[in-house]
Amino acid sequence: MRLPRLALAALPLLGSAQSASFPSSSDRSPLSLAQYEQEVFDVAMQLNDWAWESSTGWVQADDDKGHTSTRFTVWYAVGLLHRNEKDDLSNAIWAIENVISLQYVDTKSNNTPWYWDYKLASDIPDPNPDTFPAEIYESYDPNWTYFIGIQFIQIIEEFSHLLPASLLSSMEESTYRAARHLMARVGYDGDNLVTAYSNPAIGRALIVSWVGERRGDANLTRAGERYGRDVWELFTAGGHDTLGEYNAPTYYGDDVLGLLQWVRHAPSNSSLPEWGRYILHHLWEDIAQHYNHNLKNMVGPYDRVYHRNMLIDHNIITVFFWILLGRPQSPVAPVGMSSSMYDLRQGAAFALVGQTLKEVLEESTIRKLVQRLGGGEGDRVFERRVRVSLDNGTERVNSVWMNENVMAGGQQVAEEFNRGPQFTPLILHWKSGTTSLAERPYVSFFQLYATASTINATVTPWHVSVSYPNRTEGQEGTGVFQYLIGDIPAPFWKEGNNVSYF
Repeated sequence: MRLPRLALAALPLLGSAQSASFPSSSDRSPLSLAQYEQEVFDVAMQLNDWAWESSTGWVQADDDKGHTSTRFTVWYAVGLLHRNEKDDLSNAIWAIENVISLQYVDTKSNNTPWYWDYKLASDIPDPNPDTFPAEIYESYDPNWTYFIGIQFIQIIEEFSHLLPASLLSSMEESTYRAARHLMARVGYDGDNLVTAYSNPAIGRALIVSWVGERRGDANLTRAGERYGRDVWELFTAGGHDTLGEYNAPTYYGDDVLGLLQWVRHAPSNSSLPEWGRYILHHLWEDIAQHYNHNLKNMVGPYDRVYHRNMLIDHNIITVFFWILLGRPQSPVAPVGMSSSMYDLRQGAAFALVGQTLKEVLEESTIRKLVQRLGGGEGDRVFERRVRVSLDNGTERVNSVWMNENVMAGGQQVAEEFNRGPQFTPLILHWKSGTTSLAERPYVSFFQLYATASTINATVTPWHVSVSYPNRTEGQEGTGVFQYLIGDIPAPFWKEGNNVSYF
């Protein structure tokens, strides 16, 4: 396991990114929202306006163990500051003060994994053995320092002129504590933040680098650069240009937000803006390659995913599709879906970096997102390799086939542990009917659940193959194949169709 190296010389740029010439974050354009950013912003603010409790200063929600949400509240605060109407400024200040008050700073939390983290909600107990046993991602979530830290940075960088000096000082101190909490995460002894865990790894690099520059702490600045360089080196390892948390439509949304903040908010003398632009360019080229505009979905396999059909359930990356293409052209679920309302709580923060995303991406990349399969292009067949660590050459191999009505992706993986229920090593999507809107067809899917940690799922045109290479060695989960067929529309059955070939 790589531990952070805090005493490093200045870090030069390497490889392809070295020859690029981009403006520094200090040269960023003034904040403004175009039509699609404004649409996302307005929907996000309406959802949070409805959930704001004016008697307590919290966004109400039952998603984070209690009846309020620390994350949702800070996501709302950044939107309040941009809108800045009526009581918005005073409510934003109230919300920020509330969030800071939930940081674990008391001495009894010292030497615990949640020291300097933020409580999930205002009305839950601290982790304790009697009523709320300490369990990562249950009674405490170490990623809260990343979620809240990057929002505090966005607020300070964009709206410091609106806020009192005392609050800015408190936010900076809170973000410093968040940075030190993130630096204490080393990827073992109950923690899992390694470089391949892309979204918090990206956030950690920004927070530590930014705080170091802000406070004149060279050790923090160098540590932030080291974290960022690790992300960039893993992305470019082997010439693959793939994130360690690969093809994850949910978490790609937060990856993109974090990388855009590398570009927009990192210190002017940092390498993060250069690396961020390089990763964003190649990441979106890859997203465009995986995206089937006919089916309004991204092909698998997915390292992490909660929802398998973007037209029915939301994935965070689709907010950026909306910002780039407009809602009618994008793979978005109805706003009233619970998954949409959950993800769009963060929409104001996304909208405020939409302009930067458009400045980073090539027009040709955006055009690819609306390019239909079929006709002259023919099928897409490609392979991707994904490195999981800078310390060894272990790779996972994805194979993909796509046409206008069917697409499939599979992964060859050999690891010690099963990646869990969010991992989808094989999935097939197909058009299962038409609706009154040609842009929103019925789409169904067939997927393999990962029961083993070694799987060979390979895809070629019109064919998928799945095997367990380690079955003879008694690897757990190799005695069964578990599949799910989902989202079969009622008209499909009504017309007498059958699902065959499975």
